[in-house]
Amino acid sequence: MNDNALKFASYWRNSLADAERNNGTLNATELKTFLRQPGSALHSGILDEQAAAQCFADEPEHIEHVQVSLRPCLFSASLEHGTGYTGLPRHVTPVVTEALLSRDGRLWPSAMTHIPRDILEPLESGSFAISTVAAVDAFMGHERQLADPDWSEPENHARHWADYRDYLARLLRAICADWPGEHDAYRHVPELLLQKKQAVTGASRHILALYDDLRHSRPDAPLFDRYAALDHAPPQARLPSAAGFAERLAHSHAQYPLADAQRDALSHLLLCPEGDILAVNGPPGTGKTTLLLSVIATLWAKAALAGPEAEPPVIVASSTNNQAVTNILDAFAKDFSSGSGPFAGRWLPQPKSFGAYLPAQGKEAEAFPKYQTAQFFNALETRDGLAEAKAHYLQKAALAFPEAPAPSVAQAVEWLRQRIVDAAGSLRALASAWAELSQARQALQQALAEQGDSAERRQRLSRQRDACHARQERLQRYLAQEPLLLALFGWLPAIARKRAACARLALHDAALPALDADQQGQAAGWRTLGDIETALATWSAHATFALDAEARHQQSLDQLAQTERLRLAAWTQALEALGPDFAARAAEIDLAGCDAMADTRLRFPIFLLTSHYWEGRWLLEMQEKLGEIEGSAGRTGKASVIPRWRRWMKITPCVVSTFYMLPRKLGTSRPRDGGWKTDYLYGFADLLIVDEAGQVQPEVAGASFALARKALVIGDTEQIEPICSNNTAVDKGNLVSAGLLASSADEAGYQRLASLGKSAASGSVMQIAQSASRYHYDTRLARGMYLYEHRRCYDGIVDYCNDLCYQGLLQPMRGNPQAPALPTLGYLHVAGICQRAQGRSRHNLLEAETIAAWLAEQRPQLEARYGKDLSRIVGIVTPFGAQTRAIEEACAAHGIDTGKGEQSVTVGTVHALQGAARPLILFSAVYSRHADGGFIDQRRSMLNVAVSRAEDSFLVFGDMDLFSLAQPGSPRALLARYLFARADNELLFAPSPRSDLLTPRTGLSHLHDAEEHDRFLLGSLARVAREIHIVSPWLKLARIRETGALAAMTAAAQRRVQVHVYTDRAFNLGDDEERLEARAQALEEAFAALRDAGIRTHALQRVHSKLLMADDELLCVGSFNWFSASRQPGYSRHETSMVYRGPDVAEEIETNLGSLARLMAP
Repeated sequence: MNDNALKFASYWRNSLADAERNNGTLNATELKTFLRQPGSALHSGILDEQAAAQCFADEPEHIEHVQVSLRPCLFSASLEHGTGYTGLPRHVTPVVTEALLSRDGRLWPSAMTHIPRDILEPLESGSFAISTVAAVDAFMGHERQLADPDWSEPENHARHWADYRDYLARLLRAICADWPGEHDAYRHVPELLLQKKQAVTGASRHILALYDDLRHSRPDAPLFDRYAALDHAPPQARLPSAAGFAERLAHSHAQYPLADAQRDALSHLLLCPEGDILAVNGPPGTGKTTLLLSVIATLWAKAALAGPEAEPPVIVASSTNNQAVTNILDAFAKDFSSGSGPFAGRWLPQPKSFGAYLPAQGKEAEAFPKYQTAQFFNALETRDGLAEAKAHYLQKAALAFPEAPAPSVAQAVEWLRQRIVDAAGSLRALASAWAELSQARQALQQALAEQGDSAERRQRLSRQRDACHARQERLQRYLAQEPLLLALFGWLPAIARKRAACARLALHDAALPALDADQQGQAAGWRTLGDIETALATWSAHATFALDAEARHQQSLDQLAQTERLRLAAWTQALEALGPDFAARAAEIDLAGCDAMADTRLRFPIFLLTSHYWEGRWLLEMQEKLGEIEGSAGRTGKASVIPRWRRWMKITPCVVSTFYMLPRKLGTSRPRDGGWKTDYLYGFADLLIVDEAGQVQPEVAGASFALARKALVIGDTEQIEPICSNNTAVDKGNLVSAGLLASSADEAGYQRLASLGKSAASGSVMQIAQSASRYHYDTRLARGMYLYEHRRCYDGIVDYCNDLCYQGLLQPMRGNPQAPALPTLGYLHVAGICQRAQGRSRHNLLEAETIAAWLAEQRPQLEARYGKDLSRIVGIVTPFGAQTRAIEEACAAHGIDTGKGEQSVTVGTVHALQGAARPLILFSAVYSRHADGGFIDQRRSMLNVAVSRAEDSFLVFGDMDLFSLAQPGSPRALLARYLFARADNELLFAPSPRSDLLTPRTGLSHLHDAEEHDRFLLGSLARVAREIHIVSPWLKLARIRETGALAAMTAAAQRRVQVHVYTDRAFNLGDDEERLEARAQALEEAFAALRDAGIRTHALQRVHSKLLMADDELLCVGSFNWFSASRQPGYSRHETSMVYRGPDVAEEIETNLGSLARLMAP
């Protein structure tokens, strides 16, 4: 372990300890762990003598100061009917200060004063908060911080304590001036809480103990070194397609192969050396779990091939919370195919999953009925368990190997391994045959490219040779007929010239084959008979040599072609392992083309064989060592723990545990100094899998990387970020203390650490893994591998996520539904009111009631359509914890069970469904025109996670006018574009009345059809005294006239009543380009007719409210379009409205008018 890793071990350890100690909410038991001092101590900063003595009780006399943690502000919840308010913490301490306590009782607060993270929004699932992280960071960034004390000068104490109290006052005014408010259930308790800093006993204690051991023992931990590294080499090039074909040994599914990107991720992981971290960026629905299962299957099979003495790999999957790890376990139970035939399923009767779960001891009893925990293995590894398992195994083996009617376990194990070897040999044969065929084809193609147009070249050379031979023959005939005297006196120049001229004349015969242009040029330069003879001989020799070379080259081509045919035959034979259909297409298929079929026809059978092989190996070990195994049950020594892990991996190839428990599960005990010393199994796990890594804080997971040799980190940084427990100021202080940051003012250094994902205030394991990954699969994205194919959701849902987060890179594979019962992206406009609940959380009771009522109405159709219980069909997501409770209560009133039970509908913030999915997701937006806010738009991840949980339909319940008003480019604005793209995306349902409007002075009535609405409209126009506002998103002049509304509005205007008509320009114009001009003209004609009648018209942007408001005392809200709804039987929709009458609706009318003003088109 290098020095840099040691520094990070200290930093992450202290960050985790700070988070654990500094929760801002306390229950009654936790409050008892503090010393409680009266208000006088809070005023003076001096403890009473007894309290000070208690803090120094165990300290040597020379110690003058001890570290303490102060809580200077205590708020306690009031009791309601003798009990606390549901869902609220009993006590809140909004400020925590690290301080020194001197023996004389003086408290010396340090600069380390902060607001606990657990009471600051954003929060994972809790509803209580007093402020936001942004508000605290803003204060810390701009305000003068408290100076560290000079405790060597006691006379400075009073001034320092006064400065501290002043600082507290400024801090609380800045971040939570309105808390607690008059409606909050908290009262201030004038006490000072104090706690001596001590060992952490909470959820992080096992991680902290591992960090402490890392710092003390400094083991060889290359994976942790890489996790902590600040610099990494440039990424390597990605592997070619079909790389690692033969190394990808096993697959988890009988029907569905891996996608190309999944296959590439597996290949790259197998190539990674020990000490490597591979990030796999997997957006929702892209098959992260499928990849994970095939990784495990392949490593399990690889170990089976290693030899009869080899042990299975130790594979551990982990994440931050139990929800994430149980999602993995659920996949192990249902996503590994059983297959068919004698090798299908398990050969042992007890295991129901390929994953084991090691929870905290306190959760063991709860988990055991559903998951394979230590309790499952303890029951299995007994004489009775062994007897049952062996009998079942041998029965299955006899069916699988009928040639040996009564095989022994050892025989079955050997035969299974041989089949694995044979099947793996088929994969190697395919890879080898394809490599040899590819090499032969490449050689042949290269030779053909070098050869060029051989036939034309041979013809040309043959012509040249024939022309030379013909001229040589003609020259010989001429010389044979030449007079003897010319030959005798040929040495004379004149005679020589004559002989040459005669020879040229003899060779200049049109009947002879033509010379090429080059030869003709040379022939023109012949001067002597010797020139002619030499040239013809040279030409003839050259042509003959070239033709011989061509013949040799052709022979080589024939040999290469023959080799290619032989290699193709070998490739065809290798393809027989995939079936005759593949072998028949051998000439046209490549290795990548048969990879998918190899998953289902070779690799999946290898997985089945492997599972039975390891089951048999477990039986053999149990038979041999049963007594020893029974005797070692529950022992935690190294000699017991390591064999136990290896044995359990034979039954379940992956063990799942949270990072909070993993150090304990990979620790062993030995006696030392009368007690027990924990030794950790550093580098014991062959592979650490981190799931949902974008949610995992670096300090929570970091220590566990020292326990493994290689890591596969799967996640998506566009999903929900970790809820970090320390603020920036505390984080910088911890970095400085660890020697990783020069000073708290070193902003550049801090930002670099943050960009690498290392910061405990903003980082995640996924960011660290991306930086550390050896490969960069897609240079447009972060380092690591990337999964693209999305098969879970309908394309419309994927399109929104693509536009929001993924730059269009997700590849939707499912398509869109034909004639769906519900829209893929739909909405119901609910004109509720957003109110603040206890703390800072919000709820919208009308939305909650509407969701519950709609769900109760739709339940029979939904359960009939999907053939499942409602709990498996629907999930409800909301940004606020208080709304979660409101929805749960509303659902309970409608007979819908909610919660965490098997038959309970999941309701919660996006974290409740992180990593899970439902066919139908209902989203309660909560905000209304009374109280809008940017929480939903703070991070893209919130709506990305919420929308991507929906397989079939994502339905928004809320004030849709706010979506129209959302900031352009924000997540809500983008969602609005999808929601409002089609008119039939709107749901039809009548919400309940608003309870807050039903005061003693307010009357309520209902309108149920077009006739009642028309009668109400005309009556209201006749009775209105001052002003009337009518909001109809669609407007048709003919409808206004035929219902008498135009005449009634005209009459009202003539009485000097201000008549306002609001409509939506975009809705009226529509998206049909061919009809756009006509519709625009019709709208202008309607506006002109209304204006001519003295009626004021207003064009709005995407208004969804259908309202009528008059004289500050009449409010009608519903789903009826006043000026466009059809009145013809068979075409009209059943729409309802609620009419509120009375002076108490004036404030609501004013709110609605303000909202309409913001929707005015520019």
